[in-house]
Amino acid sequence: MIQYVSYTSIYYAFFGIFFCVPINRILFGYSSNHLYICHVTICIMYVSSNLVFLRNKEHKSQNDIADAVQIGRGSYSQYERGRSMPPMEVLLRLADIFKVSLETLVRKNLATMNASQLDEIFNAHLKNAKGLNLRILPISVGNDNLDNVELVPKKAKAGYIGGGHEDADFISELVQFRLPMLPTNQKFRMFQIEGDSMYPIPDGSYVLGSHVHNWFSVRENNAYIIITKEDIVFKIVTSKPSAQTADPSLTLTSLNKLYAPYDLKLEEVLEIWEFSLFMSSDLPEPEQEAPIGEILNEIRGLKREFIALKLGLNDKK
Repeated sequence: MIQYVSYTSIYYAFFGIFFCVPINRILFGYSSNHLYICHVTICIMYVSSNLVFLRNKEHKSQNDIADAVQIGRGSYSQYERGRSMPPMEVLLRLADIFKVSLETLVRKNLATMNASQLDEIFNAHLKNAKGLNLRILPISVGNDNLDNVELVPKKAKAGYIGGGHEDADFISELVQFRLPMLPTNQKFRMFQIEGDSMYPIPDGSYVLGSHVHNWFSVRENNAYIIITKEDIVFKIVTSKPSAQTADPSLTLTSLNKLYAPYDLKLEEVLEIWEFSLFMSSDLPEPEQEAPIGEILNEIRGLKREFIALKLGLNDKK
């Protein structure tokens, strides 16, 4: 009956030892000690050898990795030697640190792979950013077979980033409409934004974007709606990602100067939509003579000058 034990079953059997999943349920009622130990040994060997391989690839010490995972060096050393197996939460953190999937860490024997196979694993995120990997983009169409525009309101944000963005049933439940001035050769979607980071665009406005297939094609100083694993953000891209870097990122800037720019790694991105227009029932507030952001920046500058002057006086004493 070994032929019925798929790799998936072996994978679960491996975790079964450490997470108390009854092996007779995993191996279709068969609990041969020999078979059980054999599969476990294979998995332990891959995890331990993969940890050594990945750590050496990053030129890190055991202390470096142990500190990053927040465990003792002794415990981590046992994992590399195959003397013990990391619990699930540690395996997940290790996979994140080494930028590989949990499946790769557990089921792939990296030390036996050639350069092409390793490149496929370690540069998978670049292929995804270029749109070379399969991405699911459900759309709705009318009776005329033309695309509708779907509206993602604030209340649907959690569902959208939680998997709804690639769920046809979820997309079909969204409000759908048409705008006559939109080109028919692009895919558009509308999102409701929150907060004042893009002031003077009012909180609660609706922003329309066209789908960006290749994330490296974004243009600097243009506005984009970016769907991440944690949020939906509307920002100006002030520094575009480079395909030549191992860990490409975007620099995102708000219109409201009270908010500092920040970098966003492409590996955190789910979708990018290029801004087309916004809709709001509120009129933007008139610009003040001295915007509060400028006043605060001037105060910070004066504070820095005061501290520098004070330090200079202390040095002369």
